[in-house]
Amino acid sequence: MPDPSREPGRLARLFEPLLAVPDEDRAAVRAEIEERNVRNVRVMLPVTIVLHLVGFWTGWSGPGPDASEATAEWLRVLAMLHAAMIGPVVALCVALWLDRPRRMRGWAADLFVFGYAVFGALISANAQRARPNIDIFTITLLAGAFLITRARTAIPSAILGATILSSAVVHHGTDPAFVRSMLANLCAMTMGSMVFSRLIYTSNVREIAARLASERHRADLATLNASLESKVADAVHEVVEKSKELERANAQLEARVEERSRELSEALDQLARSGPRTLRPGTVLDDRVRIVRFVAEGGMGAVYEARDVRSDSRVAVKLVKASFGEQPEEMQRFLREARAGARIVHPAVARTLHVDLSSEGVLYQVQEFVDGTPLSHVLSSRGLDARDVAALGTTLALALEAAHAKGVVHRDIKPSNLMLTNDEPGLKVLDFGISKLATEERAAPLTQSSHIVGTPEYMAPEQVLRPGEITERCDVYLAGLVLYRLLAGRPPFEAETASQYLVAHAFETPAPLATLRPDASPALVALIHRCLAKSPDDRPTMSELAVALSSEAEGRTSLEVSRTLSAISQREASGIAPSSDAAVTRDIAARRLAHDA
Repeated sequence: MPDPSREPGRLARLFEPLLAVPDEDRAAVRAEIEERNVRNVRVMLPVTIVLHLVGFWTGWSGPGPDASEATAEWLRVLAMLHAAMIGPVVALCVALWLDRPRRMRGWAADLFVFGYAVFGALISANAQRARPNIDIFTITLLAGAFLITRARTAIPSAILGATILSSAVVHHGTDPAFVRSMLANLCAMTMGSMVFSRLIYTSNVREIAARLASERHRADLATLNASLESKVADAVHEVVEKSKELERANAQLEARVEERSRELSEALDQLARSGPRTLRPGTVLDDRVRIVRFVAEGGMGAVYEARDVRSDSRVAVKLVKASFGEQPEEMQRFLREARAGARIVHPAVARTLHVDLSSEGVLYQVQEFVDGTPLSHVLSSRGLDARDVAALGTTLALALEAAHAKGVVHRDIKPSNLMLTNDEPGLKVLDFGISKLATEERAAPLTQSSHIVGTPEYMAPEQVLRPGEITERCDVYLAGLVLYRLLAGRPPFEAETASQYLVAHAFETPAPLATLRPDASPALVALIHRCLAKSPDDRPTMSELAVALSSEAEGRTSLEVSRTLSAISQREASGIAPSSDAAVTRDIAARRLAHDA
């Protein structure tokens, strides 16, 4: 920090502007002033040499035959003065052009200004003999003012020249009025030249200092930018590396699950054990998971809450209770769910972590444990706020978009397969048990065109009419059914039997949402009806659906909606405590849906 007590005063800065320049720039300003002066003096010296030669010749030629003695004396002295200046000027010119000695560069402007101030005064003083004037002194002062000279040179030079000239004016003057006029003009010219010299000097110092400060600031900014860019690049590199590590880990997990599920698929041909499998709390499967408690049992198997032995995290364990000889399609479906779940990496999709056949012959699957409430538990005839519907639909669409990117079509989207959670993102998609893997058309009989797969109330027309031609637009239709149910408070089709539902999906038109919910946004109503188009080509893509729903949500998030609906559901239960430890399986969802019915 600079010492305020040592800061130059205003008067000091007036006489020497360099004192106002920061210390780190002062040497650079001096160097540039010196370089500018050297360039200017180098140009001016040859011109002055020529003028001195002309002046010497003029004075040496002498006056005409009719000239007075005063004129003759004036011309002789003029020639002597010009002759006296030629030698020093030539020497200074040669020294500057040869750049020897180096110290001459710093004194070039001072010598020029001082020398010509005295020379101009002597020339004008000599002129008082014959033609009284101060023209040459004025010219030399103004010429010197254009050089960037210091006050300690410019001021004494002007004062000394003015003193010499004023003495000559007084000595040779005969008319007092004329003498006073000449002295007044001389004083004014001297003061004006000093002011002019100071202005030029100050202006140049400030201009150079400002440019140097600007360059220094640009350099500092460039250094700062380079440092920030380096830090950003390092941070991006670290994020990219971690992302690559995560991608590699996910790919390895997917590969292990798929590889193991294929091995198990082959092992099912040799599996001949029948009868239900049950696990007691504390049972450890293959040193992988420790059973904590039984959660629920569905048509295909049982689900348990467990602890991962390696990470001590909560997981859900699903196992098949039937033998391959009894229900081979269910066993194959179990394996396909593992493959589908392992492919998808998205926060709104319950992740499959492991699938294996235990040493006791138990086929089991380890999944992410989802703690929440099935969406089917919060359905009501009132319908939800349009923004809440759009928020839940946005998360659902993003999750299914991630599944489609991995070549997985869910084919069984319904409220009981959607879990509301109190953690981000607020909604989890469960049960890929009947999902279609686009790259594995041969995986199981479930994909054959002779089988209609799905839940009658939630099925796309192509699942009914062309089950062998299922595409991603199937999930768009199913998402539209869920959105319709949430907004209208009732399904788009009401029937009493499964066959009636199938006919409705294939051929009937849903009741207009604009009539059931006139308060809803026309854009949202039109979007849901587009999702329910009979032709898959007339439906939006899942990506388009996600973008459109996000716009309709108006900043509402699925987590906010989930927490609100879960709280309402618990209050309405009034003591009938639904299990808060919901596992990620179709079996649990189906059991709870049956209980609600």
